[in-house]
Amino acid sequence: KTEDGGENWQCVWEGDSLARFIIFDPTNPDIIYASTGIFDREAYNDIGVILENRGEIDRAEEMYGEALRLDPDLLSVYTNLAFIAEKKGNIKAASHYWQKRYELGQEGSYWWETSRQHLLKLGTYPRVRREKLEKQALMLSIEVAEKNEQKRLDLIREARFHFNVGNQAFLEKDYETAVKEFETIFFLNSPDKEVLDKSVTLYKESKRLYLRNKVINHARAALDCIESDDYLSAERKLRNSLEAISHITQGK
Repeated sequence: KTEDGGENWQCVWEGDSLARFIIFDPTNPDIIYASTGIFDREAYNDIGVILENRGEIDRAEEMYGEALRLDPDLLSVYTNLAFIAEKKGNIKAASHYWQKRYELGQEGSYWWETSRQHLLKLGTYPRVRREKLEKQALMLSIEVAEKNEQKRLDLIREARFHFNVGNQAFLEKDYETAVKEFETIFFLNSPDKEVLDKSVTLYKESKRLYLRNKVINHARAALDCIESDDYLSAERKLRNSLEAISHITQGK
């Protein structure tokens, strides 16, 4: 640098790389940015960023364009150009740059998701909208499947509970309670085939024994009514006993 109009010079940087761009900081003239290295895409992009921050949008676009010319896959440039196009209200250009950023980016990354959101907002890229709908449909189907699975598990648990109660009632010869518990299992239509098969077997036996007890009880009650000369009641009791017998013989 020189502080006396070029009479004397002082070295402020020395290296083997080429200094391609020298730019003064617009907020502090004592700061100078020097871009060094080979003449590559990153340099053009970096200069574009500096120019954009200085408000020189057109020149920034030119630098970004040069960067893309050297490397069409440089993701950061598409992001920068997309933001500039949005600021200018150029929806077509913004959509193009966001689309490229979206297609070239890594799915799930921050800028990939950012580009997706911008394309959705602009409403100009059907694939993104379709993917969003497909994702929503997938999430909904997963939610429905989870609810159905939870419902299935709840039915299995409830059926097993009633089976245990019915089985215990059967062992205690409380056949009426056993019949009601097994009928509840049938009403639930549990997907647990093992419990359902066992319930069918125990239900048939519980129902038979329950009806047999009804036959015996009504017959004994009829005899008691006859002993008391209450033949009308005895007739009613015998009819009930015969009805229970009919259910047994018909397998109801």
